[in-house]
Amino acid sequence: MTAIAFWLRRPFDRALPAARALVASPLALALAVALLLGLQLAIQGAVFSGFPRDEIESIFWGQGWALGYDIQQPPLHNWIAGLTTAGLGVTPLAFALIRMGTIALMLLFVWLGTRAAAGGDRVAAGLAVLGLLASVMFGLQIFLNLTHTLTLLCAVAFCFWTLTRVARPEAGLGAYLLVGLGLGLGALAKYSFALVALGLLIGALTHPILRRRLIDWRTLAALAVAGLIVTPHGLWLRGADHTVLAEMPELLHAAPLPPLQRAWDILRTGWIDPLAGVIVPLALLALCLPGFVKPGLPTSAGDPSRPWRRLLIVAVVTTLALVTLVTLAAGGNRLRDHYLMPAALLLPIWAALRATALRRGAPAEGRAAFGLCAAAALLAAGLALAMTVIRPLTCDRCLTDLPVDRWEQAVREAGFDGGTLVSGSLDNAAALFTRFPGSRLVWRAPGVPLRGDGASTQGEGCLIVLDPKRPEADRQSLEGWLAEHLEAPTPPAPPPLLQAEGRLRSVLGNRTETLYFVVYPQGIGQCR
Repeated sequence: MTAIAFWLRRPFDRALPAARALVASPLALALAVALLLGLQLAIQGAVFSGFPRDEIESIFWGQGWALGYDIQQPPLHNWIAGLTTAGLGVTPLAFALIRMGTIALMLLFVWLGTRAAAGGDRVAAGLAVLGLLASVMFGLQIFLNLTHTLTLLCAVAFCFWTLTRVARPEAGLGAYLLVGLGLGLGALAKYSFALVALGLLIGALTHPILRRRLIDWRTLAALAVAGLIVTPHGLWLRGADHTVLAEMPELLHAAPLPPLQRAWDILRTGWIDPLAGVIVPLALLALCLPGFVKPGLPTSAGDPSRPWRRLLIVAVVTTLALVTLVTLAAGGNRLRDHYLMPAALLLPIWAALRATALRRGAPAEGRAAFGLCAAAALLAAGLALAMTVIRPLTCDRCLTDLPVDRWEQAVREAGFDGGTLVSGSLDNAAALFTRFPGSRLVWRAPGVPLRGDGASTQGEGCLIVLDPKRPEADRQSLEGWLAEHLEAPTPPAPPPLLQAEGRLRSVLGNRTETLYFVVYPQGIGQCR
């Protein structure tokens, strides 16, 4: 039995030094991350036939350049999408590159910031990156359906890194200007960045060096840079008929609830869920490193991360508290995970700094690294399996698996070769829109402005994609909407209701999805 146990443990014992070497080597870690991101890039860019929901909205808003688009979101992601699709076309590959590139930058800034906070310790930096990828929130959720939140997370990681540069003894004006750049880009990523920035500021005041450095004229230079970046969009907001504040009750699910139920919903979605999203790496580090969960650490002059760990905890608690207060003030009852992701992002960084500050030695750090590697690999494999095999078999809104080739063929046979596409939900229309370069996409949602005009499109046709759950009723409501919004005259006869059925992209299943549509091959009114 002893010999059997020895041979069973031998591969594991060899894996521990390799795992620690992985987190300690920037090149090896970068190659591992590139492999993971490359797998997702291949799936989302080459296997997907459609787009996740958030990216569908980016396709609509990105039909032209503007200082602002949707009142609920700042324009940074739309600008990035516009630049990318201008070179690569509106394709799943273009949006997959945006997603993977943003995640890669976020992980890079996490690595740089953690290394600086740990006094140059590459093991801490590697554990922080692996900790994020080993969590459900950052190893799974960010790959699924996020756009503006991804740019926000990248901006938060960038701001954390810039704070470490301001704390360096040789910090000059350039470090402060980088802080200003991060603040400006964060504000253009998502409006909730203001709460995260305030949380980081309050956390920075607990850091002895940063507290002194913030009371400096160069801080004004940082604020000036941030102001210059956000001013154009701020002017656009000033000219809008309302702001996101007016829509907050709906966004935060405001509804009368019993006080205890409301308090539980706020506690669960605003505090418990973010912690649960990153609990896997925290639990693994606690299991692998004795003393991880005990309060305090043996203090010594060789613990450079101590003030940074305090900063991170204060920033996390402050951000969660601020979001909770805003939710309560708006009458909200619950929050979605991505509202709290910026705070959750800081927890694996804190955990990595604490893990290396324990100084338990290479074997213990090897166990921790191996556990995180295993968890990250399992999540990556499960995600790949779910995206390629499981989701097409079980999805309700199968946006990434639509039979776009079959639909395009049917639409062209009906006489549409480009022009204007009109849709009430964008779900099916956005995927078709990408097959007709030079066309425009019109969203029949209340209060949504038209993008572009019929005179600038390539093609004369008008394609109207109908609600698949009620296609006939949707067709009957078209006449009044076309007359009001696209100056369309009353047609002599209602256009026929057409449909095209195709098989969903699936390895195992044989499910189908039907497109219901109406076509005016020569256009009608401004729908052309």
